[in-house]
Amino acid sequence: MSDKRGTMIQRSSLSDSRFPVPAGALLALARERIVIFDGGLGTTLQQLGVPAGVCNELLAETQPDLVRRVHEQFLAAGADVIETDSFGGAQHTLAEHGLGEKCFQLNRSAAEIARRAVREYATPARPRFVAGSIGPGSKLPSLGHITFAELVTSFRPQVDGLLAGGVDCLIVETSQDLLQLKAALAAALDAFDTAGRRVPVIAQVTLNEHGRTLTGSDIGTVLAAIEPYPVAAIGLNCGLGPEGMAAAVRYLAGHSSKLVSVMPNAGLPRIESGRMVYDLAPEDFASRMKKFATGPGLNIAGGCCGTLPEHIRQLARALDGVAPRRPVPVTPCVSSLFSAQELKVQPRPLFVGERTNASGSKRFRELLLARDFEDMVAVAQEQKSEGAQVVDLSVAAAGQDEVADIKELAGRAWTCR
Repeated sequence: MSDKRGTMIQRSSLSDSRFPVPAGALLALARERIVIFDGGLGTTLQQLGVPAGVCNELLAETQPDLVRRVHEQFLAAGADVIETDSFGGAQHTLAEHGLGEKCFQLNRSAAEIARRAVREYATPARPRFVAGSIGPGSKLPSLGHITFAELVTSFRPQVDGLLAGGVDCLIVETSQDLLQLKAALAAALDAFDTAGRRVPVIAQVTLNEHGRTLTGSDIGTVLAAIEPYPVAAIGLNCGLGPEGMAAAVRYLAGHSSKLVSVMPNAGLPRIESGRMVYDLAPEDFASRMKKFATGPGLNIAGGCCGTLPEHIRQLARALDGVAPRRPVPVTPCVSSLFSAQELKVQPRPLFVGERTNASGSKRFRELLLARDFEDMVAVAQEQKSEGAQVVDLSVAAAGQDEVADIKELAGRAWTCR
């Protein structure tokens, strides 16, 4: 296979284990029982003496045996899936450590290390899997740190490397910005088309104490925006620990047509002697996760920051025999960055504000030609205050740069949230 530059991408021979797993086996397993992911790789590395603040992704090159040791601890604890040491492996993030040019190589190495560990634990009766971890990176497009196109370009060699290393799925996790998440998905879908090989994708976001991402999206918005993508699962990770996720888990379980994945921290972190400490014990972590599994329902469960192999051991025991959740039909929705609107409303009808369409509104068109974007936003605000549930935003006008205008207006229209 080759990338768009014509560079040959040789898939690792390690991707075929002693017990080859057919394509789709991971998703088939998730329909049979709750799939168990591993826990906090970074936390476990620190337990083994790696200082905080180190570029963990470089360990795939400098200390591969240590990374493999962590993988094996989680596999021995009962994890079905281990995540690669590539959370910060996007090109722009690695560039902050002077490693941007090694993006493909480091991600491939991370996948190969995980694959070697899986080979030792997989059996015909108990297959094990490798998930390629893709974190949010260090720049968010919705906050103007980086453009969407630049972010797609940065994620692309990471995805290529993970695929070449033989991962069974990709997990885009700890996402804090819908545009950042969509950029990672765009890079993955583009890589699949080039490689001629597709793997399942899990999309996960992190919510704060107000139930929103860093850029302001609530869980309904996340689901409405991401559900149309060809992802296998939509879920939550990191954040506030299991208790802080309860409302969002219930929403996803009741509304998502995809599998639901939940991988919390071991409770709320606190600083003690300069180190991050997580207080939720393995038994308590597993007990709270079991409430999710037997209540709203789960398909994929694991841990994030602060969760050690013992947390995963207790989790696997607690969820053994618990039936997986069944996905529900899609609820047609539209969304902005901040909120979602169901298209089937009661009582009917759905009200659409049309005065923000330059083709049909003389006032709006005149404001556009005058480059008065502030008053254009005010028109949208009027539509909202008059009961419009959806606003028809169009800046099509002869002689105007429609792409530039819609970017300008949409950016300002955040105030209509």
